[in-house]
Amino acid sequence: MVTLITGASSGIGEEFSRRYAAKKHELVLVARRQDKLDALAEELRKEHGVEVVTISLDLSEPDAAQRLWNETDRRGLHVDVLVNNAGFGTGKDVADDAPERLEQEVRLNCLAVVGLTAR
Repeated sequence: MVTLITGASSGIGEEFSRRYAAKKHELVLVARRQDKLDALAEELRKEHGVEVVTISLDLSEPDAAQRLWNETDRRGLHVDVLVNNAGFGTGKDVADDAPERLEQEVRLNCLAVVGLTAR
């Protein structure tokens, strides 16, 4: 069983990674920070004896879902479980926030979720 977890480098995503590794799932961990992903992957391999692949990717970038799909396909990975955990929220009124930041938020919280789920 292969489980792909977005936002895996910290917080809830890191905890999902630990729990799925304990269930002996092979993992594909995705986040922006490669160093944190690699450290977590090494820990999970040692502790649970599972295969762990890390992919550093900012899912708020345009076409990120397609690029992630292409990368998993290139590596011959068939994802059985998807944990769409990556996301962020701004606490400002729309009129008070930068349009670029709002667009980044929508790409990550909406487009990436739909794009990954559909693929």
